[in-house]
Amino acid sequence: MSSRIKIYIPTIIAYCGGTVALACLCQTLRSMGYEARLLLVPYFPCEKVNRNKYLCDYFKNIVEYFSKRFIKKLLSYIFPNASFTKHYQSKGSILSMEGIKIQWNPFISKDSIVIYSEDIYGNPLGCKHVVRWLLYYYDYINTKGAHSENDLFIAYREVFNNQILNPEKHIVTVTYFNNKLYRQYNFDERKGICYIIHKGKDRNDLPLKFDGPVFNSNMSQEDLVDMLNSHKYCYCYDPQTFYMKIAAVCGCIPVLVMEPNKTEADYLSSSESHYGIAYGDTQEQIEYAINTREQCLRSLDFTQQNKLNVTRLVKILESRFGQIERINKYDK
Repeated sequence: MSSRIKIYIPTIIAYCGGTVALACLCQTLRSMGYEARLLLVPYFPCEKVNRNKYLCDYFKNIVEYFSKRFIKKLLSYIFPNASFTKHYQSKGSILSMEGIKIQWNPFISKDSIVIYSEDIYGNPLGCKHVVRWLLYYYDYINTKGAHSENDLFIAYREVFNNQILNPEKHIVTVTYFNNKLYRQYNFDERKGICYIIHKGKDRNDLPLKFDGPVFNSNMSQEDLVDMLNSHKYCYCYDPQTFYMKIAAVCGCIPVLVMEPNKTEADYLSSSESHYGIAYGDTQEQIEYAINTREQCLRSLDFTQQNKLNVTRLVKILESRFGQIERINKYDK
């Protein structure tokens, strides 16, 4: 008996690195003919959280999404050329990605293979076959009930791997890049600094005051592109965000603000490079970022590499759980 892959995703509204990676995995699996779906269900980070609250948040997200779709169509019809309709025409949603499939209800077979990201506590779907994809560092290693000894752990990058949980060092990386959204349109002289904090929000070395705009959760992806097209430098306090490459694409010079007493080797494995990105704001690093930007741009076609990595993932899953179901020709 073959199994379907269900990829646990708590929201379709947020457009963050983890959400995009999960959606990209679904997209690549389906492009290769495997039955995989994004399972949109409430987010339960731990057993002690009030689940009624999260159910309310879940339905609120769904209502917000469909409300925005309705408003977008209505305003576009009444005011086709109005600038204020831009807010409702955002490409910053995983639903803008082609080839994905979303399951809107939480009812699944117990034999399904469910893929959780590293921030999910326990097994809220109750599946027998659990994969934990470490898109970031795993904080629950010593937390009772967070995972089972039978769970399969796979890391997104070597730097996120936990040797105890994933001694085989299974690494699977997929990357999505929307070149219609992320682009440079300002080729004039620039000045000023903008900032990205993201997962660096708890750092002790954050400045008390920023002398430029800071990308935050209230800004759309279009706002981000506008910000990166308007400034010369983007100082980033999150060493693991793809937004630094997006900054390079938009013609902004991304500068990683390294944590005190850390070097490039603390953030990159020996096989990784940081084309287009300055690690620190020394003149040498700034020149490196400028001189290697073209190499960064050429590296952003991930189609073939994604398929190679997902082929490796499928082999790992089938060796552990058995055959994966193929897409029905009537369900493409």
